[in-house]
Amino acid sequence: MYANQSSIIKVGTLFPIFLPFVMSFGLQWIFFCQITLRYWSDNAVLDGLATLIFYVTANAALASLIMCTCTDPGAVRKDWSNANLSHASFVSKRHREAFGELYPSVELNENSFPKYEFCFICKIVVPPKTEHCDFCNKCTLNLDHHCPWVANCIGFRNQKLFVLFCGYAGLSCTLLGLALLPQAYEIFQDESDLVFFDIFRTLVGIIFGICIGIALIGMFGFQLYRIATDVSAEQMLFKDKKLGYPQQSFQDYNSWEAVFGKNRWTWLLPTRPKNEQYDPHLATIEEIMLPDYEALTTNE
Repeated sequence: MYANQSSIIKVGTLFPIFLPFVMSFGLQWIFFCQITLRYWSDNAVLDGLATLIFYVTANAALASLIMCTCTDPGAVRKDWSNANLSHASFVSKRHREAFGELYPSVELNENSFPKYEFCFICKIVVPPKTEHCDFCNKCTLNLDHHCPWVANCIGFRNQKLFVLFCGYAGLSCTLLGLALLPQAYEIFQDESDLVFFDIFRTLVGIIFGICIGIALIGMFGFQLYRIATDVSAEQMLFKDKKLGYPQQSFQDYNSWEAVFGKNRWTWLLPTRPKNEQYDPHLATIEEIMLPDYEALTTNE
């Protein structure tokens, strides 16, 4: 994943992923202390419903985060690249010359369709809607962006999990912040019987809950917009650098099914999406671990 980085940098890139876990457990502890224990006897039905929604969404967010981190985002298959070398297209003369030096026996078909971009760094041809991540140093299908909070790229295989993480985490954080607002009102009106640590937990829960919740819901909305318009974050930021390829290269393309899978009953579950239409392009975890694949995707 981090082919050209030192061991210290490799370990350092994993530090940000611990922050969401620490904050998740911390906010769940605040909810239990300040909401569940405090109000259960007053209104067990309402408090039980709020507790159920909060813990279901909070733990669904955790499950989505873990799955997103542990899932390969969509590395390109080596055998698929080799089989489609004659369909290569190039962004510059330098790339074309490098292709000729690497594959002197391959005869390019100038009239072939579709055309596949040749990645000068990975030295492979890549399917449509594939971008190269400079941080991971590999090409990923439907690359949206590299996220340090999950220590992974967000691409074809794990974008659904990232979207669910943003949605569930944003909902649970916002619910916590709103549930604590009555306590904050009592504190500022000097009507509260809370001790110092209760006040501290309440204020921390409101500040972090609402701020993080708004940020995550905003990211959730942005991801839904990106899926609906079929434009990645990379393409939005670097429009002039990217080549456009027609969506018709994938037959019966549907951007929602491409991200969430064809089985709509599993769209809200933190599971990997299944879409057999794209599988021939993608490497398996076992293939990625092979030495020849690592050599292929490692920058010289």
